[in-house]
Amino acid sequence: MIERLRSLLPRTPTVVHECRQCGRTVEESTDSCPACGARNIASYAVE
Repeated sequence: MIERLRSLLPRTPTVVHECRQCGRTVEESTDSCPACGARNIASYAVE
């Protein structure tokens, strides 16, 4: 039944932005991590 309900919902993935150095989740517009200062921010879609 849960699978049937999921099939009826639109499939819009959530995009997550994380610092590759420390793993902190950051906002999309972040240029550098507020926790460690690293500038290497990864973005990936989670369904």
